[in-house]
Amino acid sequence: MTVRKVLANAAILLAGGVDPDAADVGLGERFNPRLDASLLLAKTLGLARHRLLASLSDQVTAADATVFDALLSRRLAGESVAYILGSREFYGRPFLVDHRVLVPRPETELLVALALGFLDSFAAHYGGPLRCHDACTGSGCVGLTIACQRPGLSVSLSDLSAGALAVAAANIRALQADGELLGAVDCLESDLLAAVPGTYCLITANPPYVDSTTTDVIFSGGSVEPRLALDGGADGLRLYGDLAAQAYQRLVAGGALLVEIGEEQGAAVAALFRQAGFRDVGVKQDLADQDRVVIGYKHEAD
Repeated sequence: MTVRKVLANAAILLAGGVDPDAADVGLGERFNPRLDASLLLAKTLGLARHRLLASLSDQVTAADATVFDALLSRRLAGESVAYILGSREFYGRPFLVDHRVLVPRPETELLVALALGFLDSFAAHYGGPLRCHDACTGSGCVGLTIACQRPGLSVSLSDLSAGALAVAAANIRALQADGELLGAVDCLESDLLAAVPGTYCLITANPPYVDSTTTDVIFSGGSVEPRLALDGGADGLRLYGDLAAQAYQRLVAGGALLVEIGEEQGAAVAALFRQAGFRDVGVKQDLADQDRVVIGYKHEAD
C-alpha cells in the first residue's frame, strides 16, 4: 500500500474514532486527523514530515505498517501525538515530553516573547549580568527557550515535580548537544520559589491555572497529562498569590514577574500582583484576544 493510501485510511479512522472535543491535543489546539496521521507515519518511516509528503507514491512495508498501526491505536485511545512522538516543537525548537509534563502550547510562546522584550529593556537600562528564573517549569520549554535566545543570560529552573525536572534536565542535555544552549542551567526541586535562592531581574512561570471542575472534565476524557501541572484549585488561581509574594522578594529593583494565565483570569491575577506590591501591572492578550500573560514590575523605590 502506498504512503498516500495509508495516510488517507488513517485519517478516516482518526476522524471517526477520536472525539474532536475530547481529543488530547493540548489546550488551544484543534484536532487534525490528517496532520496526526502524517506525523505518526513520518515517525514510523524515520522521515521528516516534508520528506513524507514528497514520498506519497512510495510503498509502505508490512513491517512498517505494523509499527504504524500500533502508534495509530495509541492515538485512537486518546493519547496526545506529542507523547507518542516523544517531543513537541516550541519557539522553533524540539522539546522532549512525556507523561510527566504538560505538552508545550503555542500560546505560551507569548510569555517567552514578552520575557525577551523585557530582558532587552532591562539590559539597556541597567546593564548586566542578568539572572532569570523559570518556576513551574515542566519540560523547561519557557526557561530554556529564553536561555537559547539570550546566550549571555544566567537561567535556572524549578518545579515541585521531580519527574518534570528529569524531563527538563533531558532537554538541557539535548539542547547543549545540539549547540543551541551554551553553559549550565540549574534545575531545582521547589514548591514555587520556596527553595529558590538568590535574586533575579526576571521571574517567569506557567503555573497550573485550570479550575478543578474543568480539570475533572479533561481527565474524564482520557487525558494523561499530569494533574499537578493543570489543576489550579477551585477557581484556577490557587498558586498566583503565593507566587507573586515570593517573586517580589526575589526580584531586584526594576525586575519583573511574568506569568501565563487562563482566559479571562487577567483582572483577578493582576489584583493579586498589586496586593503583593507590584506596580504598572499589565494584562496581555494572545492572538485570539484572550487574557494570556500578566506582567508586574518591582520599582526602584520599593
